[in-house]
Amino acid sequence: SYNYSYLSDLFKKTTQSTLSEYYHTRKLEVARLLIEERKLTISKISQLLNYSSVNAFSNAFKKKYGVSPKAYGKGLNGAGGS
Repeated sequence: SYNYSYLSDLFKKTTQSTLSEYYHTRKLEVARLLIEERKLTISKISQLLNYSSVNAFSNAFKKKYGVSPKAYGKGLNGAGGS
C-alpha cells in the first residue's frame, strides 16, 4: 500500500501541480461551466462548490480567469453558444 506523501509526490511529478492546486483548478473549471449554463446564480455556484463566501469565490475566479464571475457571465451574451 502507498502512503499519502508518496502518492502526492508522484502526482506532482506527473502533473506539475500539487493535489490542492489540481483540486482548486478543477473546482474553478466546474464553476466556469456552471456559469456558461446560466441556470444558477453566482451565489448558488459559490455555495455548491463550497467556497466560504461569494467574495472568496469571486476572487479565486478572477485570479484564474482575469475577470469576475459576473463579468464572465455577461461576456457570454453575444457568444452564441454551442
